[in-house]
Formats: sequence, structure tokens, C-alpha cells
Amino acid sequence: MTKYEQAEFFGIENRLVKLSEECGELIQALTKYYEVLHFANRDKKPYIENIKEEMADVYLLCSEVRHLLDIHGHELEQLMEYKIKRTDKVIEQERNKKIDNYVGESEIEELINEMKIGMVDEGRFALELFLNKLKVKIG
Repeated sequence: MTKYEQAEFFGIENRLVKLSEECGELIQALTKYYEVLHFANRDKKPYIENIKEEMADVYLLCSEVRHLLDIHGHELEQLMEYKIKRTDKVIEQERNKKIDNYVGESEIEELINEMKIGMVDEGRFALELFLNKLKVKIG
């Protein structure tokens, strides 16, 4: 039997429930991997294998549901392309925010020079050290 014949045998209600279950299992696999990635020092390979297995289940059931609901591939391609472009716009906006919020080296030096006026030598020296450390981090 092909996957589409199986889908037709079980029917849309069964496939929707099964897809929901498999999505839940994928979420669990992703959550476990996230925890291992950030909070544990373990071998990640078994967690990645689990993610692949759950992705395969979800992908298979999505294709069965797509068949049963008569959703064409080009419709999904158009939606995915729209979503990619929308995300590109968000990324561009975030990049522009970072550029707009960037304080250049000359602006920092100007600010420190303004702060130096009226300071004792120790204060000026501390500011110079701070500026040099800042230059290393920025550059």
C-alpha cells in the first residue's frame, strides 16, 4: 500500500488525530534536545536521531493529510515563499535596529573627552583604560 492508500483506508479523522499526536512527540523530542544542548553535557546524537524519527512521522502524516484535503504542493510552495519573504523583512528590520543603535568609536571618544573636563588625573586614566578595553571589544 502507498502512503495515500493508507491515508484513505484510515480516513481524515484518524490521520488528523495521528498527526496531532506525532506533532506532540516531535515537540517533546525538540524540547529534550534543547535541554541537552543548554543544560547537560551528554552525547547529542541519540537526541538528534529521535528528532529525525519524529520529523519523518510528522512529514509523512502531513503529506497524507494534504492528500486527503486535496491541498496541492504549489499552494504550499507559494505560502512558504511568502513566509520566507516576510521573515526576511523582519531580519532586515532587526539588522537596521542594530546599526541604528551602534555607538561608534568616535562617539565614545567624544563622550569620554567631555567627561574628562574637570576630572583629576586618576579619573582620566581610568576613562582611558575603559576606552581601550571598549575598543578591543568593539573592534
